[in-house]
Amino acid sequence: AGFCVSRGGDGNHMASVVLSGASEEATATGPTLALACLGALALAVADAPMAVLARAQMQDVVSLH
Repeated sequence: AGFCVSRGGDGNHMASVVLSGASEEATATGPTLALACLGALALAVADAPMAVLARAQMQDVVSLH
């Protein structure tokens, strides 16, 4: 999984998230960085097939050990 964050000149924040195995990224904006990240993650999870989510979760577990 990966992410990218940005802040525009108008003060809005933008975050993009791509899950491992996903073919596209999900992007969201918000008044705070946290809300932009949360929105992008929610969009990525909502659009991801179950197989992608299971693979991403297993990779996170393996990287912790």
